[in-house]
Amino acid sequence: MDVRKTVWMIAAMVLGLIFAGSLEAARKPTRSGTTDTEKKSTWYIVVQVKDTKGEVSFEVIDAKNLTTRVKACREQYKEAVKEWNAARITAKKNKQTFTTKKPVEPYVRQVGSRFKSEAKAKEYAEKLRQLYEARKAKKAAKSTEPKNTAPAPDTNKEEE
Repeated sequence: MDVRKTVWMIAAMVLGLIFAGSLEAARKPTRSGTTDTEKKSTWYIVVQVKDTKGEVSFEVIDAKNLTTRVKACREQYKEAVKEWNAARITAKKNKQTFTTKKPVEPYVRQVGSRFKSEAKAKEYAEKLRQLYEARKAKKAAKSTEPKNTAPAPDTNKEEE
C-alpha cells in the first residue's frame, strides 16, 4: 500500500515539474526585458475622476491600475471627511458657525473602451475634457441668464 502511494507521489511531482517547465518556456523574455504576455496586455483606459471638491478631470491610466486608482480616491475621501469632522468639532467647541460643506464623495469611472496606445487614449481624454468644459460653460451661461418674469404682451388685442 505504501509503495503505491509513493509511486503516485513521484509521478505527480514529475508531472508538476514538466508542467511548470512548459509554463516557464512559454514566458520567455524579449530583448527589452519584458515578457510577451506583459507586452501584449498593456491597455490604456480613460477615466473620469471626481475629487472631494467636486472637480471633474479626465485621466489616462493603465488598465491594470484602475483598482489602485479607485482605492486612492476612497482614501482621499476618508481623509477629507476626517479633516472636515475635526474642523466642525473645533468650530462647535469655539461656538463659531461652521459653513464649510462636507466633502463630495469622489468616483472613478471608466469612459469609453480601452485603447492599445497611450496617445490615442490621451486624444480621447482631451476630446472628453473639451466636451465637458463646453457643457459646463453652457450650463453656467444658462443659469446666469436673467429670467423674464413679466407677462408677455397680448398681441391679439384689437386696437381702437
